Amino acid sequence: MVSKVEFFQNLEQDQFTRDVVTAHNKYRAKHNAPPLKWSSKAAMAAQRWAEQLAKQNKLQGGDHEGMGQNLAYMSGKTMTGQEATAMWYNKVKDYDFNNPGFTPTTGHFTQVVWAGSTEIGVGRATSGGGTFVVANYYPPGNVRGRFEANVQASQHRPSENDETTQKESTTDHEASQALEDQFTHDVVTAHNQYRAKHNAQPLKWSSKAAVAAQRWAEQLAKQKKLQHGDHEGMGQNLAYMSGKPMTGQEATDMWYDEIKDYDFSNPKFTPGTGHFTQVVWIGSTEIGVGRATSGRQTFVVANYYPPGNFIGRFEANVQSTQRDPKQTTKSDRKVVSQKENNEQEPFAAQAQEPRLDQFIHDVVTAHNQYRTKHNAPPLKWSSKAATAAQRWAEQLAKQKKLQHGNHEGMGQNLAHMSGKPMTGQEATDLWYNEVKHYDFNNPGFSSTTGNFTQVVWAGSTEIGVGRATSGGRTFVVVNYYPPGNFSGHFEANVQASQHRPDKITQKENTTDHEASQVLEVKQDQFTHDVITAHNQYRAKHNAPPLKWSGKAATAAQRWAEQLAKQKKLQHGDHEGMGQNVASMSGKPMTGQEATDMWYNKVKNYDFNNPGFTPGTGNFTQVVWAGSTEIGIGRVTSGKQTFVVANYIPPGNVQGRFKENVQAAAE
Repeated sequence: MVSKVEFFQNLEQDQFTRDVVTAHNKYRAKHNAPPLKWSSKAAMAAQRWAEQLAKQNKLQGGDHEGMGQNLAYMSGKTMTGQEATAMWYNKVKDYDFNNPGFTPTTGHFTQVVWAGSTEIGVGRATSGGGTFVVANYYPPGNVRGRFEANVQASQHRPSENDETTQKESTTDHEASQALEDQFTHDVVTAHNQYRAKHNAQPLKWSSKAAVAAQRWAEQLAKQKKLQHGDHEGMGQNLAYMSGKPMTGQEATDMWYDEIKDYDFSNPKFTPGTGHFTQVVWIGSTEIGVGRATSGRQTFVVANYYPPGNFIGRFEANVQSTQRDPKQTTKSDRKVVSQKENNEQEPFAAQAQEPRLDQFIHDVVTAHNQYRTKHNAPPLKWSSKAATAAQRWAEQLAKQKKLQHGNHEGMGQNLAHMSGKPMTGQEATDLWYNEVKHYDFNNPGFSSTTGNFTQVVWAGSTEIGVGRATSGGRTFVVVNYYPPGNFSGHFEANVQASQHRPDKITQKENTTDHEASQVLEVKQDQFTHDVITAHNQYRAKHNAPPLKWSGKAATAAQRWAEQLAKQKKLQHGDHEGMGQNVASMSGKPMTGQEATDMWYNKVKNYDFNNPGFTPGTGNFTQVVWAGSTEIGIGRVTSGKQTFVVANYIPPGNVQGRFKENVQAAAE
């Protein structure tokens, strides 16, 4: 028997990290900002980018992933955490507290003391004689219009003697793309004035939405073409003006003025009114704005969260006003809208078919009627799930083939009918009617009942529906969150009913369901054994028991399948989770054996000197007190078994070993 285990984590930066966090919090205290807490997610992204900088040997900003970011570089000697932080903070000498706002020379300082940032993650990498440092902050700072509230004056200004001296040091910060405060203020104010007329609550500023909006605005300015980009789960309005700078009021007016074409007596999406309905959509609560210029052209992007313009939700989210929309007029400004310049047809939030309203209502109603019979709570609507479902339905209609796509951490049912339009009831019946094949005395997954078990899965709480047609064919996609059909959880989530439906007959219909990456029935006992073994070991080290995570399991199964395909044990994208991997050849691996392989590294761990070492990372993740959830994946290839365990929140975070890895009683 041959066994192998591996755990990925960056090397020992504990003291450096502690110094960075301590230095930040000392400076922040001077400016009445609360102390920063450690973020594993921010640290992973920071370390990833630090290693990339060291590889390319060049200091530049990367994908912030919705976070603020400070960068530093030093050559000639090793940089300390205090030195890196001092380099950023010492920009205070150039900051004008009487005129609060962003400037390229003070962005590092303002991010360090930004009161609204609450978490920090640090990464460090070396290349030759140089050290690259990345600090990520969440929520991000340097948000236009928020400087006065977030950057407070201190009684202290560092003198020239306070500055840290180093050889060839450089810093860089893109400061969330920092647009002009007044423009942003005007966009938000104009939105909220219009929204008040339609009984919609005011929008709040979202740094995450703004970062994504600014990124896309700059891309539009670069390509000189107005088109929608990746919405990243948000609604989106675009505007363009040439000849003079566009104001925030003008951009908002362009979108809102579509009200004159909206029929409140027949609420639904139409291509000519999508901008207006997104502006006043009641369900949207946050906004982020980006603006970029190219020559005399101005491009504006507004992102909204949660997104608006979802089928079946117009009546509840777009209310009429006493104002006569016919009186709305545009000024003589030289404005080019998307439709007028034929650059892009107007749409917002995936521009889904308006005629799907009744269909969606029927799908959700049918699901909840069936779920009631099985003691499962009713499903609620999820805009995120619906956006992904509609996107995949359109792809299926395009390729004319029924197959599963990226579940994006959700469960998924598919259906197809040709010859006549499919109703929402018919689609749901197709899936539910598999109940006749399900053995409630032997609960578990099978390929012939996966659609039914997902429909009534008690742990799923949200649903999103998509539908698309091609010729005489209809393709339906339903996404569920959290996903169902997880090994070891069928008995608790699929309860018997006194009713079995008669078979529904239809012309050439097909269904398919991969059940969240199709976890095998045979894995039920294996999964149970892994979790039981983990929790027995964790109890010895005063760590709370782990709970099952469908999200972690989906990602783990996906990576286990990739390992079996490539026949090589290595770590994949952790997706913000901790990860242990194992491989065994010669016989099937049990859940106890996999866990023992990881835990047995305890013999190499020094509890008197807590910290990460490459030979003990598997053990410390198993007993890490701060991890609360686990998901397991397993795949066999020939005589070789690959196992992946994902953990949320991740363990093995530098500077946190002492409190999270406790010694066991003898």
